[in-house]
Order: sequence, then C-alpha cells, then structure tokens
Amino acid sequence: MLLKFFKRTSPAVIFFIALIFAAVWISAFISPVLPQNYGNEEHMPLYSFLLSILGKGHLPSVILSFLIAVILLFLIINFNTTIFFINERTFLPALLFLLLVVIFPEYQVLNPALPAALLFMIALKRIMAGYHK
Repeated sequence: MLLKFFKRTSPAVIFFIALIFAAVWISAFISPVLPQNYGNEEHMPLYSFLLSILGKGHLPSVILSFLIAVILLFLIINFNTTIFFINERTFLPALLFLLLVVIFPEYQVLNPALPAALLFMIALKRIMAGYHK
C-alpha cells in the first residue's frame, strides 16, 4: 500500500516526503549525534573549509547538513526526471535516500560524505547530460 502511494506523482507524496524528512531531522536538532574524528582533515579541503566557517557548534553543522540533504533530494528527483534514469517518474528514489539518511544518524551532522555527495550528483548529472547530447 505504501509502495503504491509513493509510486504516484501527486503533490501529496511530496508533502508526505517533506513531513517525514522534517520529522527525522528534529532529533538531530534536539540532540545531535556527535561526529566521529575523521582523522587527517588536510586531505579533505572542502570539509575542513566548511568546519572552519561553521566553528565548533553543533547547530550550524546540523543546519548545513539539513540544507545539503534537501538539495540532494531535489537533485535526485531532478536527475530522475530529466535524464530518464528510471523508466517510471516517481518520488521513490527520494524516499530511498531519505531512508538511508535515517538509518545513519551520524550523517545528520556535517561529515565529509555530504559535500562529496552533492558534488558527485552535480557531476553525474552533467556527465549524463553530455552523454545524451
């Protein structure tokens, strides 16, 4: 029944995904899971730059990771609709990404994977657009 609901392309599906996304991230805003020590951050220049801008507080890193995840959700849906990666036009890929974020609560605080995933999606979209031309 839920699969039928999420395979549709109605505005109710978008609203329900946004509601699930907000409900999941409330716990990150209230009590964030502390990020791990990723070791030598000089090999991750974008991540170390973002950490230097945000400072030591947890709230700015949770807000930035929330915004990056929202942009990733938009890019995943846009990628599926413009490139025709999956034959059916549904919001199911966004729901799957959302479920992956829920499984790992340490990704709700800024970590090196989120900016990398954002750049990867942008690069993948450009590669596929170039392939279709």
